[in-house]
Amino acid sequence: MAYSRKNYLLKVKAVCELYDQMRNPDVPMARTYRRVIYPSFYISICTFYRYLNVNYKKELRELAEKQQPENPRQYTLF
Repeated sequence: MAYSRKNYLLKVKAVCELYDQMRNPDVPMARTYRRVIYPSFYISICTFYRYLNVNYKKELRELAEKQQPENPRQYTLF
C-alpha cells in the first residue's frame, strides 16, 4: 500500500479532534493520552505530541488546492 500524505493528515485530524473533545484543563495531557488516545489509536506518546504540533488544516487545504485542475473544463484520465 502506498503512503499518502492525505491519509496521514486525516489521522492527525482525528487524533487532534478527539483530544480537543476530551481535554480538561485540570487533567495532564499524559493522562488524557493514556485513557483516551492510546486505546483508540495505539500510537506512542511521542507520536501523539508530534500530531498535536502538525498544522493539519493548512496542509489539507494546500493538498485540496493542488488537486484542483488548472482548467476546470479540461478533464484528465489519471
